[in-house]
Amino acid sequence: MTHTEYTILKQELQQLVKQTTLLNWGKIQNDKTDAQLDIFKINSYIELENAVANFNDKDKNYFVKRWLVWKCSKCDEYLFCLNKNVLLNPQHKDQTYDIEFNNDSNLRFDIKGTVIPKQFRNDVEKVIKNPKFLIDFFYEKQSKGVRHSFQNRLFIVHHSFKKQEREITCVVILILKKKCIKTMQMQ
Repeated sequence: MTHTEYTILKQELQQLVKQTTLLNWGKIQNDKTDAQLDIFKINSYIELENAVANFNDKDKNYFVKRWLVWKCSKCDEYLFCLNKNVLLNPQHKDQTYDIEFNNDSNLRFDIKGTVIPKQFRNDVEKVIKNPKFLIDFFYEKQSKGVRHSFQNRLFIVHHSFKKQEREITCVVILILKKKCIKTMQMQ
């Protein structure tokens, strides 16, 4: 992704997020539903709208959210790769990893944007202080599908302490993410 592509996508995602919420996906991410539409070939929200036009509302909602989170992960990849010690997988169709740290094949990760699961929302502060249960949940529940047990995951967990409905907004606050990622020690 170039800086120009990132800037255009960032603006598009920030407009899209005003129209949606992550509270109700309608479905859990799964390969069967994903097989109905290859979102990875869809580059813009206009293309997505056209592609989902004949789906029922539940499936439209699912694909819009799935596309939005995937595109945000692409932006996250871009932001990580601004660091000289992070490399993007040069084979964009290769599903074994998204980014590599320090030119070390043992430090390859699939980036996955997510939110605090509903069963942990009553104990958010406790879970953030001791994330083991959350990490176990992500690997057990959100790593299923095509890439199950396939590679390391780098989960970027989005949460709003003000209002749960704002979690989707956190996903696209790329300016703040850029600052966070830039300040991380990538050594």
